[in-house]
Amino acid sequence: MRWWLSTLPRETDAVVMENSAVAPELQPLAFRWLQPCCTVLTNIRPDHEEVWGRGEENAAYALCSGISDTGETVRTEHPVVLPRSVAEKPCVPRLLSARRCRLVPCDEGKNFKETHIALVEEVCRIFGFDVLQSRSAVAALSPDLADFALFREGEGILAAAFSANDPESTEQLFCSTGWSREETTILFNARTDRVRRLGTFLPWLRSFPWKNVLITGGRPLFIPSPAVYSPLADAASLAEYIRSAGKVFGCGNVAGTPLEYLESKRPQSRERQGVVS
Repeated sequence: MRWWLSTLPRETDAVVMENSAVAPELQPLAFRWLQPCCTVLTNIRPDHEEVWGRGEENAAYALCSGISDTGETVRTEHPVVLPRSVAEKPCVPRLLSARRCRLVPCDEGKNFKETHIALVEEVCRIFGFDVLQSRSAVAALSPDLADFALFREGEGILAAAFSANDPESTEQLFCSTGWSREETTILFNARTDRVRRLGTFLPWLRSFPWKNVLITGGRPLFIPSPAVYSPLADAASLAEYIRSAGKVFGCGNVAGTPLEYLESKRPQSRERQGVVS
């Protein structure tokens, strides 16, 4: 991070960076090096339970530990922009007020994209930017490689929600497809360094009458019912599976074969999220 900052042109006015440190002891480094003017906390949904522990409170503790500082040199409250539902969690105000932060809640949209745009608007408002112009600029951005999208393979179709790492956001994305669960195969991409994530998804996987549940990627020590395991070693194997399976909803993790598949589709037009019959 420090090397990357040193490469920025001198005329750079602003930098937006994700604090992607997972280990709690590394969380504070980004704030220490960047000394940001504002922080955005998108959610505290349980994740990375191998190092954060279980539940929202442990996730909140890990994430909030990387925001602001409790040192005597802090003279003003650091603004933290966050969705109103996150600000209303009892643990969040407690943790952030102890770190001398000022919570700036924003309203939430009907989906994650609208909520993220609302977060951007609030940040722009703090810095005195034109909010309408900022909203237009965000809406015009090209989708990220791992953004939710639909890909057709012959008679099959993949709803690529691999970057949704928790059941709540995964369920919301599934509902946006309009598919029936009985005709949908769930493809869960596992990672050997995220072993607890499958356990987090199990109640969701077992709560509905899916057509099939397939686990791929890093093979778990135990394959939980009703899932079966298939390696799907490369993008071509995944494409062939989609052609044979019909409607496939991918979730869990984006690394490995799903990422290779998305990379192979980069030049092609993508069907954006929405209702698909």
